[in-house]
Amino acid sequence: MGFFNKKRTDGATYDGQGEDRRGFIDVIQYNGATDDLVWKFPYNNLSIGAQLIVNKSQEAIFVKGGAVCDVFGEGTHTLSSKNLPLLDKLINLPFGGRSPFVAEVWFVNKVTRRGLRFGTPTPIRVVDPRYAAAEMAIPVRAHGDYSIKITDSLLLLNEFVGTQHLFTTDDFVDKFSTMVVQELNKNIKKYSREENISPLDFPEYAPEIAEYIQQTLVQKFSGYGISLEDFQFAHLAPNEDDPVVKQLYNNRLEAVKERERRQIQGFTYQQERQLDIMETAAGN
Repeated sequence: MGFFNKKRTDGATYDGQGEDRRGFIDVIQYNGATDDLVWKFPYNNLSIGAQLIVNKSQEAIFVKGGAVCDVFGEGTHTLSSKNLPLLDKLINLPFGGRSPFVAEVWFVNKVTRRGLRFGTPTPIRVVDPRYAAAEMAIPVRAHGDYSIKITDSLLLLNEFVGTQHLFTTDDFVDKFSTMVVQELNKNIKKYSREENISPLDFPEYAPEIAEYIQQTLVQKFSGYGISLEDFQFAHLAPNEDDPVVKQLYNNRLEAVKERERRQIQGFTYQQERQLDIMETAAGN
């Protein structure tokens, strides 16, 4: 599973199976895993006249010296200096024949990738707005998943290939996981403060909080040519093993019991206080 295939050869004329390919490449086509979003063709010794096969929902990107040159959409294409204009400017492609040239070819799968998981490695400490003066921080754990789709292949490759030639699957996933957790940390606290929502009530507000955080992440992902299609929590709740959380839950439970007791007896807290004051005055 991944985005940038870790087994690619990064420009070397090597097929990963112990065999050098020194001749012309006749066919350039996708041979990555079904769930790779970006895969690099393992040879760079290409030739004029070769057949480029681009599958449905894919784009083939030609890269030279870390710069994106030409883009091909779905279909079968015969490479020539006419349909490689930007690459031709860089290396002066010869006309006719089976002349070789050197370039990298990246295949981008522009399909929705679902089930990308995120989670907080350590609890997020959120100050309960109801106890803001005491700065009572409640540890909150969260995990869930999100879906993405590549919408701008050129932007994606310019951000990664143009600046860092070797970019593994783990590098890619780690980068976005870190960004998601950072935004999660910041915006959960912000939402609690702006909406005056106690972290104890986060479970019932999980859909609203997810939507709030997604709005921020959409802008972050778009800067890489990626659309954030979905973002949701599977779990968002305080750490119930924490002593402070246990105490607050107990306090809330006692308050509920007290309220029910007054309802049964037929008077409110204010009425009870007035009775206490009257009894004290009568005693004096």
